[in-house]
Amino acid sequence: MRRIIALVGSVVVVAALLTLVGASQSAATPVATTEETYEQFKRVFPDPQGCLDGEAGTSPWAKGDVCATQFIQYQEALDGLKFLENRYPRYLRLYNLREQFGDQFREEMRSAGLPREDLSRLRSDLRVVKVTDNQSPVAEPDRKHFAYVLSIHGIERAGLEGGIRAAEELVTWASCEQDQDSAPACADEGPFPKPILEPSNSGPTASETLRNSVIYFVLANPDGWRRGDVTDGGVSYQRYNGNGMDLNRDWPTIGYTEQQYTPGSEPETRSFAEYLTAVKDQTSAGRFEGAIDLHGMVTAPSFSFTLLGAGQRDYQRNERTVDTAIRTFRDSEKRLSWSNLIATQEEGCPGDVEEPVFGGTVPMCSDQWGTVWDTINYQVTGAFADWMESPMGLDAVGIDNEMALSHLAPNTVYDPEIEQLHIDGNKGLIYSQIASMLEERAVEFQPDGEVGYIFDPERVTNPGGEPVDGPEGMPTQDTITHTSPTGIEEFRFDVKGMSDGFFNGGLTVEATFGNLGGISGNSAGELILDYCGPPLHPGDEEGCHEVARYFNQSPIYLQAGARIDLNDPPPGPYRIRANPLRALPTSYEISFSSGQAYEQPEQVGYDVSRMDFFRDLNKYVPEGSELTAIPVDDVLKGKGRKLDRFDTVVVAGDLMPGFVSNGEQERGEPQPSESFSFGPDAAPLPGTSSPAYEFTVDDGFDNDRMVVEAAWANPSDYDLRVERLNPVTDEWEDRGCECAFVNTGEQVTVFGPEPGDWRVRVENFLAAPQNVDGTIEFASDPAPEAGGESEYSTRQFERYASGLSRFAARGGNLVLTDSGIAGLPALGTGIEPDAVTGGFFYAGWMDFHDGSDGEGPTYDRHPLAEGVNKEGTAEGQATVDGHEFGNRHQTYEPVPVGYYVSPSGSGNADCDSDRCDSPNWIVSQEAWESAGGSTAGRTLVRTSKGPGPSEVGVSLGELPVGQGRIRIAGALLPEPTEQNPHPYGLRSYALTYTGYQLVENLLDLP
Repeated sequence: MRRIIALVGSVVVVAALLTLVGASQSAATPVATTEETYEQFKRVFPDPQGCLDGEAGTSPWAKGDVCATQFIQYQEALDGLKFLENRYPRYLRLYNLREQFGDQFREEMRSAGLPREDLSRLRSDLRVVKVTDNQSPVAEPDRKHFAYVLSIHGIERAGLEGGIRAAEELVTWASCEQDQDSAPACADEGPFPKPILEPSNSGPTASETLRNSVIYFVLANPDGWRRGDVTDGGVSYQRYNGNGMDLNRDWPTIGYTEQQYTPGSEPETRSFAEYLTAVKDQTSAGRFEGAIDLHGMVTAPSFSFTLLGAGQRDYQRNERTVDTAIRTFRDSEKRLSWSNLIATQEEGCPGDVEEPVFGGTVPMCSDQWGTVWDTINYQVTGAFADWMESPMGLDAVGIDNEMALSHLAPNTVYDPEIEQLHIDGNKGLIYSQIASMLEERAVEFQPDGEVGYIFDPERVTNPGGEPVDGPEGMPTQDTITHTSPTGIEEFRFDVKGMSDGFFNGGLTVEATFGNLGGISGNSAGELILDYCGPPLHPGDEEGCHEVARYFNQSPIYLQAGARIDLNDPPPGPYRIRANPLRALPTSYEISFSSGQAYEQPEQVGYDVSRMDFFRDLNKYVPEGSELTAIPVDDVLKGKGRKLDRFDTVVVAGDLMPGFVSNGEQERGEPQPSESFSFGPDAAPLPGTSSPAYEFTVDDGFDNDRMVVEAAWANPSDYDLRVERLNPVTDEWEDRGCECAFVNTGEQVTVFGPEPGDWRVRVENFLAAPQNVDGTIEFASDPAPEAGGESEYSTRQFERYASGLSRFAARGGNLVLTDSGIAGLPALGTGIEPDAVTGGFFYAGWMDFHDGSDGEGPTYDRHPLAEGVNKEGTAEGQATVDGHEFGNRHQTYEPVPVGYYVSPSGSGNADCDSDRCDSPNWIVSQEAWESAGGSTAGRTLVRTSKGPGPSEVGVSLGELPVGQGRIRIAGALLPEPTEQNPHPYGLRSYALTYTGYQLVENLLDLP
C-alpha cells in the first residue's frame, strides 16, 4: 500500500518536468524478434514480472524469463507480431489493412495522422491481429468470431498490454499442444493440453479455442499510441487520434445520437467498421459472438470494471452477458489476489486506506460488473462496444472494460506491478468471454403459471429516408491549404457552388497546430467555423454565424490536431474564427467531397414498440407456456372474467391503451425577462467573484425554463453561476454553471425553476477584466398536445379498471410497470392521483433500500429484490439533493430507446447540470405503505426534464389486494421516444440485467 502511494506522489512531480523539457529517447521494452532472443526471453512479449518466477507478492501467472521494463512500443509491437506470424503461420496473421485489403474497400485504411513539428501528419496504416487455427476441421465461416479492441484511448495502456500478450499466449499454447518442442515456453508453461482459465483450471484448451473460433485484436489508435512512445522521445500518450477526436464517441449508434460527435467522421472508425463488417458478412451466423473494448481509468473502488453493453438484448443474450461477467469476476478473484493492492470480496473490499493523489481507497476489489452508469457513473452514445453489440455493427455480446491505474502522471510512467495486474486482468476477461461463448447450453425462461399482458397496438414508426445524391459528373472543389502564423487572426475562404461548376456534399477542416512531439498549447483555443454569406432563410440575421465547431472534449491532453465536418455546406464565404489562445501556427487543410463529410442518413426507418419485449421473450419460453397478448376489448367484453384463466397480468405502459383523458391544459404566461451587468472591477483577478445580482422567481407565472446568459467581448474564462436560496437551510445552492473553457459567453438553463430567491454571479477563473452583460429569460412550454381521439369512453375505462381490480382481488398477480403505475388510483387502492409522480432521471433505476433506519438493502428482505445483487455486481452510489443512495441498480438503458445522455458524462449523473428525460414513475412511500404496500426499491425523480425539484418514492413494491396483489416497477419498459436525434433508428426496449431479474421476480408467484 505504501509503495503505491509513494509512487503516485512522485510521478505527479515528474509530469510537469517532462512536459516542460521534453524527454530523450529511452530504452526499448524487451521484445523478441529473433530466434536467439526468443529462446532467451521464452516469450516474444515477456511480462513485467516474468523474471521473478512467482516470488511472494508477485504474479504466479507471469510469463517469460525476463521482465518487461516499459510499455510495448508501437514499432516493437509490429516487429514482435510479425515474428510471431512468421513462426506460427498456422495460428496468427498480422494484417496491414491498407496493404492487404486496400483495393477491396472505399477507405484508405490509415489513421488521421499524428501531427509533427513541421505541421505535416505521420499517418499509420491500420492493423488487426487475427488468431485462429488455419488447419481447423471447422470451416472458418462456421467458427465463432470475437473482436477485442485494444486501447482505443491511447493513454489507457492496459488494453494493448494485455491484449497483445493474450494473442501470443493462445498461439503459444495451441502450438505446444501439437508439439511440446515447438515453442521455448512449452517446458515451463505445461503440461499441455491445459484450459485457458489457469486459476480455476477450467474452460477450453487453446487448441479447442482456436479450432472453434476466429479472434481479432484491433490496434485501434496508432496516433495516440505513437505520441507517447519513449523510444521516439515521447512524453505523453494521447486519448485522441491525430485529429484530436475521441474515437470512442465516433461510432454510429441506434438510438439517441449526440450530433456534435459527427459519428463516423474519423478514418479509423470508418476503416475498422468497413473491415469488421465485411468479416461479419462472411460468417455463417451473420454476426460476431462476443466483443470487448478494453479501456483504462485512474482509480475506482474496483481494479477492474466489466461494463455491460447498452443495447436491445433479448433474454438469451442477457443470460450470456451475465455469464461472461460472473466468470470474469470469479477468475479475477483468483487471478489478481497475489497483489496487496487487491482484496477479494470475501476479504472485504474496497479497503479503507485513503489514496491521497488519485482519490479513493485501497485495497481495491478485484472486479465488479454492471451497467456503465452503475460502475463509472455515466453513459455515452457513440461507443465502439455498443456498435459491436448493435445489429448495425457486429451484433455481438458487447462489453467494455475499465482497469484502474491505467494512466499515471505522466502517462508514460511504467510500474511493473500495476502492468502485471493489467495483463493478468485482461487475459482473464478475454478468456472468460471466449469460454462462456464456446460452451453450448440451452437458455429457457419458464413463467410461473399462466401469464398475459395487456396488448398495446400502437407502434413508433418512421419509414426512413436517405440524403439526396448530388448531380452526377459535377466535380468537387479543390482542396484549400493555408498556414496561419497564429490563430489570433481569422482565416477566410470561399466555398463554391453549382453556379461555379462544383458540387460539394461535404466539407472537412483538418487543422494541425504548432507542436513539440505532438503536444500543443493550441488545444486550449476553440476552433469554430462560421458561414459569412447572405442569410440562408427569411428572418436570419446578417453577418457571420457558427455552422460547425471542433468537438474539443478536453484540452487537458494538449492535442495538436483538430477536425471540423460540415455536411451540405452552402456556397459562400466562410471563416475560421480567431482565438487568441491558439498562439502557435496552424496549418489548415479544407477538403471537399461529393458525398457527406460524415455519413449520416436523413433517417433510418424503424418500427418499434415495447410490446416487442414479450414477443422476443416467448422465443425462450417452453411451448404451451408462452405469454399471451390480451387485447383491451377482451377485458371489456367479459367485465374482467376473461382474465380468470391467468395467474399474472402485466400492464406495461398506460393502464388502458387507447384511452385518452379529456382533461386539457392551457399554456401559461412566463415571467418577464430582466438583465444584469458587472463592470471590469467586479471580479478583477483569477479566483475572485463578482457581487451577486439577486432576483425573484415569482409563483404566479408559468416558468417551465429559465435561461441565464452572460457575454463579454474578449475571449476569457469567466464562470457564470446561478444559485437558489434554500428556504429550509437558508443557504445558497448551486443550480448550474456551464463552466466552459475560454470563450465569449456562457449560458445556464434551469428547468422548472422554483419560486423564491435566486442570484447570479461570475467567477474569474482566468479572465481579463471587462464588462459582463447578461439576461435572465423565462419561457413556458406549449401545452401538451392532445392525445388524439380516445378509442374508449370514460365509462369504458372505469369498467376496464374494475376488471383489472377484480382480477387482483380474486387472487391474481397484477403487475404495473412504467406509466401503468398512474392507474393505481383507478384500481380501488385508496391511493390518490397526487401520490403518483411521473418524473425523469438519467436512466431507469431503483435503489434497493426501503429507507428503514438500521436495516440493510432489501435484496434478502423482499422477494421482488431477490437475485439483483449477484456475485460481483457493482452498486451505483450517489447523494442527490440530500438523499443517500448506496444500492442503486439501473433497470433500462436510455440511449437505445432514444433518451438523452449528456456529453458532460458523470457531470450530469445526478441530473443537476443538464437535462435528463428518461421516464421513472414513483408512488409516495407514505401513501403506498398506508395502503398496505411493502417497499423493495425507491427512486428519486426530477419533476421536470432538467435540474429542478425532485421527489423520492416507491418504484418497486407489492400491495395486497383482496386475495391477490398489485406489484409495481416504475422503470422497465418505457416507450421509445422520437423527441431526440436518432438518425440511425430506435430499438424497442433496452432492459439491463437488473431489469430482466425484476421481470422474473414480478412474475414469480408466492
